[in-house]
Amino acid sequence: MQKALAETDPRSKAKEVSLSAQRIEELVKRVDAAEVWVSDAAIAKLKELDEAVLVAAQAEKVAAEQFRAGGSLLPGTGEQVWKAMFDAARRFSTESAYEGHPFPHVKPGAHCVLCQQPIDSAGDRMKRFADFVQSDAAKVAAAKREQLGAAVRKIEAARLVFDLDPALSSSSIRSRTGCLIRSASLSRVSRYDAAGCLAP
Repeated sequence: MQKALAETDPRSKAKEVSLSAQRIEELVKRVDAAEVWVSDAAIAKLKELDEAVLVAAQAEKVAAEQFRAGGSLLPGTGEQVWKAMFDAARRFSTESAYEGHPFPHVKPGAHCVLCQQPIDSAGDRMKRFADFVQSDAAKVAAAKREQLGAAVRKIEAARLVFDLDPALSSSSIRSRTGCLIRSASLSRVSRYDAAGCLAP
């Protein structure tokens, strides 16, 4: 109290303290917002999505092996690159070559949209390819990969770096904000005490 009364300009000091408090509150808000992305729940959700992708990919692999067992197919048939090519063929067929017809278009006189040869002898194989691509295993795997990708993109877009305002650069404030940042990096605010940040 004596120190506060001894100030030469108490209004200026009060304004400075108030401004520092506002800046610290803003920093705490940024740390809290970032903590959402490094919390135990967020990490558990990301692990869950990653495991779901692995399980779905394994199911897709088994379906692809069963698919390939049905006849002599080129290596890589049923894999992601092949699926991308097949999806491009589907778009070409339904949007250009055989607009208004379902894919694969295997009616008499139709041609393969990939090799441009008459489809007569390959019609059954094209139908088999289409059935495989539309199978539940392939759809689930694609959906799980997209969910994981969306989560990763959100984390990458989150701001996890904290710039300290020059007004916060006093040694005690810098020490406390550094502790807050380390605490967020440790993945939960409850580790604030473990980081040695609590005042004695």
